[in-house]
Amino acid sequence: MNFRNTLFLAVAITLFAMPSFQSMSQDNPCGIEGVVVEASNFLYSPEVVQIDQGETVVWVNLGGFHDVNGAQSTLGDNWDNPETFYINPVSSGTDGACIGAHTFTVAGVYEYDCSIGAHAQAGMVGQVIVNESNPTQITESPQRSNISIHPNPSSGGLILVQSDWSTDAVLRCFDLRGRVQDELRLMEGDNWIDVSDWKAGMYTAVITSNDRRETHKFIVK
Repeated sequence: MNFRNTLFLAVAITLFAMPSFQSMSQDNPCGIEGVVVEASNFLYSPEVVQIDQGETVVWVNLGGFHDVNGAQSTLGDNWDNPETFYINPVSSGTDGACIGAHTFTVAGVYEYDCSIGAHAQAGMVGQVIVNESNPTQITESPQRSNISIHPNPSSGGLILVQSDWSTDAVLRCFDLRGRVQDELRLMEGDNWIDVSDWKAGMYTAVITSNDRRETHKFIVK
């Protein structure tokens, strides 16, 4: 067997052995249900994903050292992301490594890249298109003062969420990786969230009902 055939066989075996993760599956190194994007050398695959509002994208590293930078363009491009997001870099594992996940609660187009080394310059960029869910039924509430979260920032313990919503509503709290930290039925009046075991950082509270939606940021120290 000559060198060219040997090289071709080695590449074929490597590609065959490389793990693959199905979209909208929880069977991935992160263990989070969502649309899976695979990161490898100078590439996100698929480069563009389209999801509905409230769905999650999961990034899995199949080779190299990569992050997910949706905060500021490494190339100096003028991004207009509805919200910023960033997931710390990780090295790949033999079976793929979890970089992280993000739940997109605001509709729009999100650009991101890998800010490690010259990866973005080599073309390691991606895009997430988030479709508005039930646009004719759910609207962002203009009366944001109807919901209050305090203390904010919180030093741990209990957080009080006060609401005057009389209709059935659900409150979900997400961390910066898009993981649900808590979910409860929001009642009119006082509602309590126990954040004693939460890590310090910023969180997003998303409140939805049949025809209303609000998002609020809060910090746990």
